[in-house]
Amino acid sequence: GQTATFSYFPKDNTPYFEGCEDDLVQWLRQFSPDPQEQYLRGFLGRMLFSGDEVHKPVKVLSGGEKALTAISLLFAIQNLKPSPFCLLDEIEAALDESNVSRYAKYLHKLTRHTQFIVITHRRGTMERADRLYGITMQEKGVSTLVSVNLVDKDLT
Repeated sequence: GQTATFSYFPKDNTPYFEGCEDDLVQWLRQFSPDPQEQYLRGFLGRMLFSGDEVHKPVKVLSGGEKALTAISLLFAIQNLKPSPFCLLDEIEAALDESNVSRYAKYLHKLTRHTQFIVITHRRGTMERADRLYGITMQEKGVSTLVSVNLVDKDLT
């Protein structure tokens, strides 16, 4: 479509942090419409950076923390200007299990305004999904689609 925007979420987010002397709050401020520290700390807190962690220099973040920070930026953009459709391909791969669950919980909140297709192997993400689709190959060269609808349609 003419209104589609294509973006790429890299598996390695190191280039976004190279040579940067900022802490997490300062780094996120460059992308935020509200530059106040309280707002930025609140957002980082929802993505599990709390207390003094928000003042950790971005250059010393682990791979998982860098991925979590980049995911928080993506989610901030989705909060400000939701797109109708988004495809995410294993963006939570570098996260630990507790952060995968938190990522999936927050992602589910964003489904009010955006339809997501998420490619993942992570259990925490799959547990939060409304529908699961899998491809199996029981017989060589023959792919089979397996789907599960996890939404209870009779909620009355």
